[in-house]
Amino acid sequence: MVSLLLNFPLVSALAAIIIAQVIKVPIRFIFTREFAPGLIFGTGSMPSSHSAAVSALTTAIGITEGVSS
Repeated sequence: MVSLLLNFPLVSALAAIIIAQVIKVPIRFIFTREFAPGLIFGTGSMPSSHSAAVSALTTAIGITEGVSS
């Protein structure tokens, strides 16, 4: 279990998903003045949590393993 928490690429991808999901609420509120906390658990809309996870995972792997290949 501890080795999972020390896995930098995994932790960064999960953090990116959480941040992307949570930030949807204030973005919606800023643009529409509508408070919609259900966006945290819903699918769709921007920012895309899937894209955030892939970007974070790719960057973390590049940081830990290098980008020479």
